[in-house]
This record gives sequence, structure tokens and C-alpha cells, in this order.
Amino acid sequence: MMPLMMGLAVCAEPLIRLLLTEKWLPCVPYLRIFCFSYAFYPLHTANLNAIKAMGRSDLFLKLEIIKKVIGVAVLAVTLPYGVYAMALSLLFTSVLSQLINSWPNAKLLGYSYAKQLKDMLPAILLSIVMGLVVYPITFFGWSDWLTLPVQVVVGAAVYIAGSVVFKLDSFNYLLSILKKFVRRGEANAQ
Repeated sequence: MMPLMMGLAVCAEPLIRLLLTEKWLPCVPYLRIFCFSYAFYPLHTANLNAIKAMGRSDLFLKLEIIKKVIGVAVLAVTLPYGVYAMALSLLFTSVLSQLINSWPNAKLLGYSYAKQLKDMLPAILLSIVMGLVVYPITFFGWSDWLTLPVQVVVGAAVYIAGSVVFKLDSFNYLLSILKKFVRRGEANAQ
């Protein structure tokens, strides 16, 4: 999810111009905020699913109530400051929700938020590198019809090459799943 959200964030401007036209460019900062907010969404769900799998629906409910109360409070505080402040509040509450969701797992499973981030750090860093390589392509002065495909191809190449070089577990897992689908497709074709 991290490379996809980073890619969408850095390609937001040409993508919005192509899909929605120039008049929608003011939505680019919001799209970027939402990309960074949802980049860690798999971490949210993994922590919550672990709690549910352990049969702790009581804890799950408490965490959801706490997060909703905080979310509404932060939204109410940022409401007078406009839509941009409200969007930034989503980013803030997203980070806070990650901490809240992971707190019980540190006790229940011995898997703290710091350990989770450490496990995700290679993918996060590689996504940042990919974003830093892809974003400047926006300034080459090419048409959006050329810029966007070049950004996508360069971003995918950087991330895949980095994943192979640094042997990212998540990439190897995805590769093994793709190989299974290819084998299954070949078996069905015969």
C-alpha cells in the first residue's frame, strides 16, 4: 500500500489534470493528504484483526469508541479553520489511531508499534526514495499524457529494483502469490 499511496501522491497533479481537468487542481493537496493518511491503513486493519482474532471484541469496541470520540473532537476543533485544516486533522487522527490500535497488541502479542514500524521501515524508505525520484519528472515540461506514464514506469522500476536489491519480504511474498496465479493459469489452459 505504501508505494501505491506514495505514487498517487507524487503523480497527483498530472493525474488530476488528465482525469478531471485544470479546474480541479486545487484538490491536489487534499489528495496528497489522504494518500499519506491511508498509506498506513493496512497497519490499522492488521492490528484490529489481531485483536478480533484473539476474541477480544470488548477491547475492539473500546478502541473504536475512543478513536471516534477523538476524531469528532479533532474535527470540531479544526472546523472553524476550514477544509484544509480538517483534512490535516484526518492525517493527525490517522497517526493517533495507529498508536491506539497497536497499543493492545504490544501487551497481547508482544508486538509493539515500534516493532511494527521497524518491520515496515524498508518499504517506507523505498517508497520515499521512489517518490523523490518520480516527483521531479513533473517539472520536465512534458504533456500530462507523457508525464504520467513515465512517472508510473519509473516509479515501478525504482520500487521493484529496490525491492529485489534489498530483498523486501513483502515484495517476495507478492511475487510468490503472482507465481502461483501464473502456474494455476497455465494448468487451467492445458
